[in-house]
Amino acid sequence: EFDFADEADDASPEHNFREGFAAFQQGRINAAINHLAVAARHAPNEARYRAYYGRALAASDRTQRLAEVELQAAVKLDPTNATYHTLLAQLYLDLNFHNRAQAELERALSLDPNNATANSLQRKLQKSRKTG
Repeated sequence: EFDFADEADDASPEHNFREGFAAFQQGRINAAINHLAVAARHAPNEARYRAYYGRALAASDRTQRLAEVELQAAVKLDPTNATYHTLLAQLYLDLNFHNRAQAELERALSLDPNNATANSLQRKLQKSRKTG
């Protein structure tokens, strides 16, 4: 498998999304970012592409600010998707922006009260507030 950027540009946004998602799950963050960037660039109104591009960017300290932009775009495009709010909350928690994390978690849980990831992050946030 080759990771040439020009090869990625030739494929459909959906193909790049799937490649990027698979790379992310395998821990190949740079490959994930490359593929997901192409998907997001070619289909900027596809919230899923923006959300997972943001998630991949969030995995690296150097690109966390850009991750916030992409995740916020996903939330704007699909405000009723609890997963996107949860991904943004995770980024804010990583950045120690507790109030922002809390606000996104509240939105996520109001949309999907049984969202396991959001509930888990909520507990993590409450613990970190008690200790720190």
